[in-house]
Amino acid sequence: MHNEPSCGNLSRDIQNYIDKGLYPWHMPGHKRQLWPVANLPYGHDLTEVTGTDDLHRPEGIIKSAQERASQLFGSDGSYFLVGGSTVGNLSAISALAPAESEIIAAGNSHKSVFNAIMLRGYTVHWIWPKLHSRFGIFSSISPSDLKGLLKKYPKSKAVIITSPSYEGIISDIKNLAEICHRHNIPLMVDEAHGSHLGLGDDYWPSSAIMQGADIAVQSLHKTLPSLTQTAILHRRGKLITDYQIRRWLDVYETSSPSYLLMESIDGCIDYLQKHKEEAFRQLRNSLTLFRGNMKELHNLELFSADDSEIYDYDPSKLLIRNLRGSGQELSNIMRDKYGLETEYSLGSNVLLISTIADDEKAFEELYSYLRSIDALLDGPKLHTKRLSEDDGDMTAFQAVEAFSSREESLSEPSPLTDSLRQFPMTIGKALEAASEIVSIRDALGRISGEYVYAYPPGIPFIIPGERINSSRLDILENSPDRDKFIYSSETDHERLDMGTDNSYDKKDCGCDHSIRVVNIESEDMI
Repeated sequence: MHNEPSCGNLSRDIQNYIDKGLYPWHMPGHKRQLWPVANLPYGHDLTEVTGTDDLHRPEGIIKSAQERASQLFGSDGSYFLVGGSTVGNLSAISALAPAESEIIAAGNSHKSVFNAIMLRGYTVHWIWPKLHSRFGIFSSISPSDLKGLLKKYPKSKAVIITSPSYEGIISDIKNLAEICHRHNIPLMVDEAHGSHLGLGDDYWPSSAIMQGADIAVQSLHKTLPSLTQTAILHRRGKLITDYQIRRWLDVYETSSPSYLLMESIDGCIDYLQKHKEEAFRQLRNSLTLFRGNMKELHNLELFSADDSEIYDYDPSKLLIRNLRGSGQELSNIMRDKYGLETEYSLGSNVLLISTIADDEKAFEELYSYLRSIDALLDGPKLHTKRLSEDDGDMTAFQAVEAFSSREESLSEPSPLTDSLRQFPMTIGKALEAASEIVSIRDALGRISGEYVYAYPPGIPFIIPGERINSSRLDILENSPDRDKFIYSSETDHERLDMGTDNSYDKKDCGCDHSIRVVNIESEDMI
């Protein structure tokens, strides 16, 4: 592993500018001289002046840095993002289609995708991946489902999906892109968790851009050696132009971008250009050995690509299912006994993210600790292959699937399908409509005026403009993970007067929250 710092061309160009000795009668206020916090690289914290280029109108050193990124990732254009993938998603989605258009979007999207949809007033036709039967996570997007939606909604102007998912599930981008292009519409992929894809050998799935996506947005900081908040947007093909992307980056991205973050992006690119083959080969070897060893364990199940319920899987994501208890219990043992901090735990699952920064020793120690934990978990009973409704460690999504398969609901579609979930209002109209806060038990049939997130992974469980059905209320009231739901108007709930006008007994209702819904008068105006 190469531990020496990689000094990209942009960093050297900045240093050359500084070496000129020009006195800064301009921002930032520290003037590269007064450093109130130790160890921050103030010396390279600059602004747009002659010689340092402009991220919004790059003609010099930033332009060259972005061209190096484009060459590495195989795009027609790559754009540095200093506001994370969020600013990339907002800009890309706004560029996809005119305001108030119809689009198709995956229901397991990041909240920034929903925010972009709201800001542009799009009418969305949701495409829902199926749930994995054992792990309770979203599987791949089905190309046949996309074909059906495009046939049903021929006015759709674009398609937006997430691949890989938070847990590493990958969809058939090549096929999905071909379907979109036959309809002459662009495919955008939120690839925030897959910036490393396509950079190694055949062990690694290919990137969305290389598989035909028109736009892909990647968070470098998630899976590559780059500072938090650094990301990159890639464009390829003729359906989306450079002008369209830059127009919206001008809207959403700060007009004072951090040169430190841009240097981090370029340094990451430089490192990969020099060391990617060796770095990804080492990670591949470590993962191959680790994954082989995990097959020997009895109480901990590691998700793998050898699974008929998905199209493909990112092997660097280590999703472990505790067959004898909850993911939180497993995570606590890993943290408290062995000093390992996991990415998240929910239901029976724990997620760990590995990168090229993890050496062989890290994997050896991880397996050693998990083997010890596996021995501690030996007991008389294992979970069945498919979780039942009565299990106390279901994720929110596993619980949805369980509720949908109850005997009295067998004639209904799954609560996650577009045919059951109804959206009489757009997200934007629902958020702006007059609303009121009611107890969860009184929300049946009402139109949601807020997001309810199942966190992690931060995917909206209820969407503004959605008519709340009984299956979702069952989860809000009865799921063992209900305390992990986040209500977007949480402060309003805390201020809600539970007096005579809105009185209800939280214990009787089995819930701890109320929910914001569109008021009746606004519903009547639909």
